[in-house]
Amino acid sequence: MVYRTPQEKMLIVHTHKYFLAEAQQRLDPLGRAVRERVAKSVVILESMVTCVLAAYNVHGEEAFAVPPAKRGSPPRSEVENSREFIIGHL
Repeated sequence: MVYRTPQEKMLIVHTHKYFLAEAQQRLDPLGRAVRERVAKSVVILESMVTCVLAAYNVHGEEAFAVPPAKRGSPPRSEVENSREFIIGHL
């Protein structure tokens, strides 16, 4: 399974909204299904469109929130400090 970034998932949602608005105004001369049009325009499977929209409908934009970037160096291990203490007192 291919992992999609939150930005890619939001692109799928916005593309679906666009094609849905077109379908409601009957602007598609071929009368294709909205999910089929989204899948072809974004070059993904229709099942992926279905999964992304299902998650969006249940959780909204929180489902695709980007976690804050981790900055700085990771915390040092307490074991490392103990090792230096023991070696210093030998």
